[in-house]
Amino acid sequence: MRINQLLNLPKIKIYKSHYRDSKLTLYGLIPLKGARCPHCKVYSKQIHDRYERHLNDLSVLEHPVHLILRTRKFKCKNNGCPRKVFSEQTPEISRYARRTNRLDKIIDTIALETNAHQGKIITKLVSVPLSRSTMLRKAHHSYLPTVYTPRVLGVDDWAFRKGVNYGTVLVDMETSRVIDLLPSREGSQLKKWLAKHPGIEIVTRDRASSYASAVKEIHPEAHQVADRFHLLMNLSDALTLYFKSVSGKIKTILNTHKEKLLDHKRQQTDLPKTQIIVSQNKPLTTDPRQAVFQKVKELQQQKYPARKIARELGISRNTVWTYSKLEHLPPRIHRNATNIDLFTGFIVNELQQKGYLIKEIIQKIKSLGYDGSQTQAYHHINKIKQEKGIKTPDLRAVYNEPLAYIKPISATKMSMLIGEELSQIKDSTQRKCMNILLKESRELLIVSRLVKLFRAMIKNRKGNMKRWIDFVQKSRYKLSGLKSLARGLKNDLAAVTNAIKWSWNNGPVEGHVNRIKNIKRQMYGRASFELLRKKVILSQTG
Repeated sequence: MRINQLLNLPKIKIYKSHYRDSKLTLYGLIPLKGARCPHCKVYSKQIHDRYERHLNDLSVLEHPVHLILRTRKFKCKNNGCPRKVFSEQTPEISRYARRTNRLDKIIDTIALETNAHQGKIITKLVSVPLSRSTMLRKAHHSYLPTVYTPRVLGVDDWAFRKGVNYGTVLVDMETSRVIDLLPSREGSQLKKWLAKHPGIEIVTRDRASSYASAVKEIHPEAHQVADRFHLLMNLSDALTLYFKSVSGKIKTILNTHKEKLLDHKRQQTDLPKTQIIVSQNKPLTTDPRQAVFQKVKELQQQKYPARKIARELGISRNTVWTYSKLEHLPPRIHRNATNIDLFTGFIVNELQQKGYLIKEIIQKIKSLGYDGSQTQAYHHINKIKQEKGIKTPDLRAVYNEPLAYIKPISATKMSMLIGEELSQIKDSTQRKCMNILLKESRELLIVSRLVKLFRAMIKNRKGNMKRWIDFVQKSRYKLSGLKSLARGLKNDLAAVTNAIKWSWNNGPVEGHVNRIKNIKRQMYGRASFELLRKKVILSQTG
């Protein structure tokens, strides 16, 4: 492969190259006999002067590339042209540039996709080191495309600083590209933008009234579509207010059926109401000498001599003679022996009364003079339980025994459960509570049906929202929160109806709002609105 093919600059011919200090220097020229005047387009071959242009290009195998381009100046042959002298140009290199266009394009992309500090690191890695100031300047000098008028426009707000000030993002819903950012979410800003861009047919938005009124005033013929996700959020907020208003009634109903709920809770934990599962005590480890002692006694009864018994069992004759004189093997006296035997009667009495609270028993015998460790006490108490046949409740069983308490369901949780089928509620206690509430309260049963109908209309995209609104408003129940929701839906009925009929939604806009958050974090809140606008519109990822 020739170096001209490797360089891939068709309009430039490389006539010399050299490598020094990890840097590749290329010498090139434009192999044409003449050039056209950029002003009058008259062709000229008359050379006036020559000079060298020094440019940086893409690195080769991590080695920086420096291009020295020999450039000619030509005299313009058109006597009427104001340009007397002009330089030859090539499409791969812009006028007055110090970098090739392809390198500039990569640097522009890095500047838009990252912050200045990260851009400095990346350019250093690709052997084209640039400063943070240069990266920031490149981002500022990027050109925005002409803002066009989309057929379907998506509108939503985004936060400069959450809870303090907000802006507006405008998205072409057909291409899912941001077309503009506005510095405020006030309706006046959107009105000015809409007035400059007539011809919008559909506008998708959240439930913000400022956006609705702006679109209706400037483009009354445009169809507005409310976002289905925000409709469900509005329903959730309304249900939370409603359940807060009826929390007293719900509490009264559940207290009336408290015993039934407790019985259900006990059954779910597999514990009978009248008895507690007891644990089987594990057998205690015995003295390892006991087996040898028993074998010595057996062999003695069979009239074996002491010498043979000692040799067969691997013990000394003195041990055989000692065991032969004993009827029972005495316990081994350990250097850590304690006086716990003095408290055996007390321990038995406490076990029969206190059950599993062994820790309390140990604390009591310590106060009475017990001089051993806690581990020794546990071992001795377990031995007493085994000898006396005392069975105490298993600690796990005691911990799992349900308390005589039913945790109340919060208003937020109730707003989630009211629209679910009982079979879909995973928590058995909550399922039982909802079953009782729906049976005892006709109002809650009606609310449950309303919620299910609303969600079905949003999910299946069919149904009569006006009929749902009229039913809620005419209901004889107070329905705090729900009636406010119905009133808001009625004021925005056309957009809500379109949300049910059409497939458009504000999902892509919400995605771009998240992308704006990422870009803001890259810029640490120090950049101007114009720089943020360029990054959001021109960036491919954010």
